[in-house]
Amino acid sequence: MTDAVPVVEKVPAGHVPLAKAAEKIRVQLSNIMEILFEGRLRRSCRVPTAKGFSATMVDPVEIKRLLLTPRPGMPASLAFMISGIKPKPAGGCLNPTMVASF
Repeated sequence: MTDAVPVVEKVPAGHVPLAKAAEKIRVQLSNIMEILFEGRLRRSCRVPTAKGFSATMVDPVEIKRLLLTPRPGMPASLAFMISGIKPKPAGGCLNPTMVASF
């Protein structure tokens, strides 16, 4: 991870430490760590004045966007669940009597 996350002298506007990002967008830190280790956080950076994970700065807006974006190959039902959308059947398409008549 340290090679993939660049070191910067000045923290970009809007960037915060990992724990603060989790707090701000109300997600578990493990969710942020997962996308960080997958290399999906393109705007993350490290500060030379800190060590370990406390040196990693991330953009909460980027994280929120990534967590709401369905992954390729993800079933629609899971994407809806993650996004908090509860799909309703369209018309009578899921009516059991209509299915039986085919």
